[in-house]
Amino acid sequence: PGAATGTTTVAGTTTTTGGAGAGAVQVAAAGGGGGYVNPTPGITSAIIMEHLPGEDMHRLRDRHCNVQAAAALGRARRIANANKKKMEQEQQKKAKQQQQKVKQEAAAGEDDNKNSNNNSNSNSNSSNKIAKIAMPSPNATRRLCPEDAVYLTADVMLPLIRSMHSVGCIHRDVKPSNCVRTGTTDDDRSFKLVDFGLSKSFVVPVTSSSAAAVGGGGGDDDGDDADAVGVKEERIMWDGPWDAPSPDVEGCLRAERSQADFRGTSMYASLRVHQGRDYCRRDDVWGLLYVFCDLISGGLPWMNYALERNRDMCRK
Repeated sequence: PGAATGTTTVAGTTTTTGGAGAGAVQVAAAGGGGGYVNPTPGITSAIIMEHLPGEDMHRLRDRHCNVQAAAALGRARRIANANKKKMEQEQQKKAKQQQQKVKQEAAAGEDDNKNSNNNSNSNSNSSNKIAKIAMPSPNATRRLCPEDAVYLTADVMLPLIRSMHSVGCIHRDVKPSNCVRTGTTDDDRSFKLVDFGLSKSFVVPVTSSSAAAVGGGGGDDDGDDADAVGVKEERIMWDGPWDAPSPDVEGCLRAERSQADFRGTSMYASLRVHQGRDYCRRDDVWGLLYVFCDLISGGLPWMNYALERNRDMCRK
């Protein structure tokens, strides 16, 4: 099964976003505004569903690594068989030499049990060497080569995250399974970011009580909008496209909360998120860094704790 995605036009370019299951929102763009700004207030944004037949990055990595592991195992078996054949030839040669030696020792009245035991031990050691050669590495089934890991993170995921940030949104759940290939052929290298169930806008109206002030902190604590007079000079303004309630409303950055509930996936969440800090754009980038470490090393040190949903140990 594929994933549902949407395509949002931003300032003359096409930014691919998406969402799993329920789909993604495509906001209508008109004129020179574009982006997440509705050209006409009150018009409901269209929801577009698109089927992605390709694999997500997690399955793509598993399939690629399984193929590489099978190839490595095949090479190891060929080497083991070649070594086994060579050892058998050497053993046959040694057996002939030992037979001659046994005859000589028998003539001298010596016991040949010692030679028989040595021969048995030699065969056992040869079998152990062959078995060790055929054993794969513990992380071979999940590890990518550096070139592939850099390509999937720097050339694929990073531009998608940057495009999302450019329209005032953070993903809050960056991981390999949320990056899906659009096609099924080897020539199709297009990917789309999906699953926006935890996504959030970090841009709010300039008069909102959640707006960030220049000196730090937010607006009013009583939940009412701040006075419009003189507010613009106190806010950190946002000059890019965003999900504005109307075209004439200016946006600014949302203030960081002192405490926030955990959002995302424990394995790829940043330390700030595990500590209960408010999610921001840097945490998406930290998640991407952990994705790179996972791809190139075959896992993360806290992977088992994440599978057990033990966030306390992940934080430590």
